[in-house]
Amino acid sequence: MTVLFLLYLWTVKYLWFKIAIAMYIIGLTGNFGTGKTTVSKILSNLGATVVNTDAIGHNVLENDQDVFKQLVSAFGEDILDSTGKIDRRKLGEKAFSSRQGTELLNDIMHALLKQKILDSIEKCRMDGVEIMVLESALLPRDEWSPVINEFWVTTLAQNEIVERMRKQRNYSENEVLDRIKRQISPEDMLKQADIIIDTGCTIDELNDKVTLLWGELKQRIQDKSGGV
Repeated sequence: MTVLFLLYLWTVKYLWFKIAIAMYIIGLTGNFGTGKTTVSKILSNLGATVVNTDAIGHNVLENDQDVFKQLVSAFGEDILDSTGKIDRRKLGEKAFSSRQGTELLNDIMHALLKQKILDSIEKCRMDGVEIMVLESALLPRDEWSPVINEFWVTTLAQNEIVERMRKQRNYSENEVLDRIKRQISPEDMLKQADIIIDTGCTIDELNDKVTLLWGELKQRIQDKSGGV
């Protein structure tokens, strides 16, 4: 019985260790309007598991009453919609209208959001996911490099971002430029990239581009694992 129990413990430990080292994490980031979500959808179709930090943030806004109270206190009741819930666009207009507002939003959301993200990563790891894509508007390399294996950054010319957001979300040019201005500069964003994806092309061309990168990624993972 003792031998069988020890064997069982060794098996569990081995399987946990195998899961822990198996998952490869891509950090997918890029400035507002550069096509991160489109790229993540392509990667999902190719077999990656995508964790979207925007969706996690949305869940926090919907369900965390402490965050709700802090945001209303900081930005006022006019960030609420007709049902009394936080309107993300109104919140964005308030928060991104000034550097102080952006920093205040980050102060309220950052620690809780990061823990939720880490919890999601751990769940994927324990579920045996092989390749996970963490999609986020902000993934500072010095903060996330202990967790992320590769940083992929989407990029697009500013005039194309303005036009894309006007068509897709009915944003004005000033709204788009304000959002971009409050983020890391495109130049600094690209400095942290291992892979740069220019999305200024047709959807078919982008699909081909990402599919090629996916194949190269799979080969890198195989090489690192000692596969043939």
